[in-house]
Amino acid sequence: MPELSSLPSERQFQVMVAEYQQLTTTDLTPGADHWQATELGSESLEKVAGDLAAEFSDDLRRQAWRPYAIVAGIPGGTEREVWERLIATIEEAAEANARPGN
Repeated sequence: MPELSSLPSERQFQVMVAEYQQLTTTDLTPGADHWQATELGSESLEKVAGDLAAEFSDDLRRQAWRPYAIVAGIPGGTEREVWERLIATIEEAAEANARPGN
């Protein structure tokens, strides 16, 4: 038996049931063309889950600049170019630092 403290409250349970009922009655066909059927197994799903966990880890979430870079990349244009130049400059500096004699 689970600990009572680990069970959802009555209100939380009602919300969960309502969400489940809404999902089971929602027409999910709009946007179905965005999904692809594949033969990938649970290993691929596990990798995707790991990649997502890494992407949203506490270490990366603490990097306050990331949301700005992501948002700038969506429409592209000048804002994206600024971030791409910054990345190129950082990569050049890292390569220069990695050269022998540095």
